[in-house]
Amino acid sequence: ISRDITERKKLESKVNRITRELSTILDTSSIAISMVQNRIQVWANRAMSVTFGYSPDEIENVETGLFYTSNEEYERFGTEAYPILAQGLEYKKELQMKRKDGSIIWVLLSGNAINPENLAEGSVWVFEDISQQKESEASRKENEIRLKSSEAKFSTIFQASPDIIAISEMSTGKFLEVNSAFERCIGYSREETVGRTAFELGTWGSSELRQQMIDQLKIQERLMNYKTYFRRKNGEMFPTLLSLEKTELDGMEYIIISARDITEREQIRSEE
Repeated sequence: ISRDITERKKLESKVNRITRELSTILDTSSIAISMVQNRIQVWANRAMSVTFGYSPDEIENVETGLFYTSNEEYERFGTEAYPILAQGLEYKKELQMKRKDGSIIWVLLSGNAINPENLAEGSVWVFEDISQQKESEASRKENEIRLKSSEAKFSTIFQASPDIIAISEMSTGKFLEVNSAFERCIGYSREETVGRTAFELGTWGSSELRQQMIDQLKIQERLMNYKTYFRRKNGEMFPTLLSLEKTELDGMEYIIISARDITEREQIRSEE
């Protein structure tokens, strides 16, 4: 009998030591962890208090509905989660939960049943606060929407402009984009133009004229009402007033060209 008592004490001592070690590990964790039985939170680590803003005593032996944004959400969660735990599977979901002060946080909640065959034995839940990630995601989506809106507005203005607009590489003259007025006035379609250089298409009156413009841009950031000559696809040269500005995209220097065909104006002047 004495030997049995000794063995029992050793076993109890070992269990107590393991329990203390486990409790220390769980309390040291920066992620909220709790144990739930019949939807009553019977134990929670320190991170649970920090995450939800309660003192440890306030969240011990409390109904877990305390953390949900509404009774409907609490009931919906139970209906959805516990059948999955009963299958021996992990339940995981991103959802909004409520802190003591009423503020709402985003949580990645995951749980497992201690014994899937008897859910009354309890389940263990992990609450990872992902509010910052959600805010970053929302901000990124908002920026994407704004960018798409800006692109749509730019595209509309770009294509609707009665003036020739083109974007080309400063060093090579290769076209990145052209608008409808370019196609109409120059005679080359967008498909014929993009990816090819001004030299290949011969859109400048001469290579000297383009070089003169480049030399001017090296001195100034932009040119306004710069008179020069372009050449149409059929070989006809015509006078234009250019406005040009340098810009940088992905480390490459580009020129944004806005040009107005002044053929009629020049003809009127010559007749006066």
